[in-house]
Amino acid sequence: MKQLIINADDLGICRSTNRAIDEAFRHGVLTSASLMANGPAFDHAVESVIRPNPGLGIGLHICLTGGRSVSPPDDVPALVNEDGRFRHGFLSLLRLTLTKRASAIEQVEREVAAQFEKLRAHAVSIDHVDSHRHVHMIPAMFDVIVRLARHYGCPAIRISHEPLRAVQALTRPSQLPLLANNLPKKVVLSLLALRNRRRTPCLGSPSRVYGILGSGKMDLGRVVDAIQAAGSAASEIITHPGGCDPDLDGTLSRTDRQFLRSPNRGIEFEALVNPHARAALDRANVAPARYQDLGAARDAVDDLRVAPRITWKSARIGKLPR
Repeated sequence: MKQLIINADDLGICRSTNRAIDEAFRHGVLTSASLMANGPAFDHAVESVIRPNPGLGIGLHICLTGGRSVSPPDDVPALVNEDGRFRHGFLSLLRLTLTKRASAIEQVEREVAAQFEKLRAHAVSIDHVDSHRHVHMIPAMFDVIVRLARHYGCPAIRISHEPLRAVQALTRPSQLPLLANNLPKKVVLSLLALRNRRRTPCLGSPSRVYGILGSGKMDLGRVVDAIQAAGSAASEIITHPGGCDPDLDGTLSRTDRQFLRSPNRGIEFEALVNPHARAALDRANVAPARYQDLGAARDAVDDLRVAPRITWKSARIGKLPR
């Protein structure tokens, strides 16, 4: 059977997102989530989502573009403002690694290590690493993160490459605005993936991901399209479920606050708990998976085998989390 990881990014960013992820795993098709070490609702995520759900795959969602650093601000001055908030986006981080390579990479390594250490201190076992806004795909940063992943025993990494077939699925007239918005990002990430996939010794990764072109708007139709497009090799669908009236911390970036307030967060949640999503998986002969269920990941780390294997649960559709 095909292996398909259905992952929710941004676990820990706020409590309403945490509740949506918990509900989508318990009563929907979600199999995995990526935890933000610097998320304002980090402790809530650990105690209310991760501890009660040992079958949920957990990754480190490296964040270098929003919120406050885990490291003291004086240790990473190239990355943060005086108050410790990250001050770069994807493109400015790319420029930083090119123009101030040595000092910037040293500080990136320091901060990413601090994020790994925070999860270790809270006894959170992770089966993969990815990042907020895909910044781990920046070449110099990717090499650092691969090295740290191996050091901390993390067996897998997301390679942010979405296949061409996903572009074709978005060429319907109603999809063109979303395609125009996300296509440049998809092209850049796919080019970086050509380079980065050759630099992941001993780390597993799905052969393709879905949810870059539809980023932020993975409704039921797009989730079903991604399920149907999944090939014989392992794949991942990236989602961002959330709830109504999110409790937003003042340290979050304006972009993140707008994203979390969007009604699309609730639409993505509803897609994950909709019986039609489960039916699509059954029709496509798909096995639910986490990163630790991938062959390369299982061979790399033995102690992650103890988590129970996921099975599709009987549907009990809850109300939209608040």
